[in-house]
Amino acid sequence: MTSEATHPTAHPAALYPNAPPGPYVQCCIRGGYPITHAEAFRWATLVAEGTDRHPPKDLDDLDRAVHLLDLIFCKYNDLDCFPVTNPNDPEGKEMSWLVATTPRRYEYFPKAEIDEKLGKNEDFWTPSIQLEQSYLDTNAKEALERKGFKLQSFHTAFWSLR
Repeated sequence: MTSEATHPTAHPAALYPNAPPGPYVQCCIRGGYPITHAEAFRWATLVAEGTDRHPPKDLDDLDRAVHLLDLIFCKYNDLDCFPVTNPNDPEGKEMSWLVATTPRRYEYFPKAEIDEKLGKNEDFWTPSIQLEQSYLDTNAKEALERKGFKLQSFHTAFWSLR
């Protein structure tokens, strides 16, 4: 048995006879729930207080916020929280926070899309493939909301180039 989290999906030409001609590039995507910059700052501040560490200085102290949030999220196999480059961020910060709840999934994208979105526009927020929200995603969201966290609607983003 293979896992979608660790094994790539089939090349588009093998799946879809009408797929546009290549070349294709394989990239990682994840789905999860966006949070506001203020919510990420609030979470990071709570973690700092609970672990006797320095809190982030402000909403723009991404390094400190990521470090603090990682202290909590690294304990869970498929959960993560990270700012994703988004030129259309509604808060004007050109990145949006995503609480990723899906496993990493590797998909093939047309190289032209990757060159345009990730290369030219640095837009990791809008891949052409959207993941479906699963029961496990909903379960994670509900558990976090019971703890008082404010999550937005399910969203898919490019996760990393690693």
